[in-house]
Amino acid sequence: MGPDPSPGRQPRLFFLRIADTSALQHYYLEWVDSGGIFIPTPVTSCLGEKVFMVLSLADACHAVEARVVWTCPCRSPGDRPAGIGVQFNQAEAILQTTIEEILSKSPADKLEVPVPTF
Repeated sequence: MGPDPSPGRQPRLFFLRIADTSALQHYYLEWVDSGGIFIPTPVTSCLGEKVFMVLSLADACHAVEARVVWTCPCRSPGDRPAGIGVQFNQAEAILQTTIEEILSKSPADKLEVPVPTF
């Protein structure tokens, strides 16, 4: 994942609760190697910055180490929400598998999201 662009600084901590499969599909970044997720936040982050996240899925919480791979600043065009896309650390492969299993078990008609994923 490369060096952290902000060495010496404590990684930021984010909390994200995803209540249902539709929301999970909306926030999950399947195109990111090792899996990733969009975290809505007004906090500005740098690409490559290490972050920690507590991700609540259904009845389980996962503590995740990740790196910022995508940013969407406040007031971006197209009314996109401010936030960051993070790539899970390769050690978090079980989380990627868990998310993909949850998404694969849902009927396709329930996964229709009126807006595109981030």
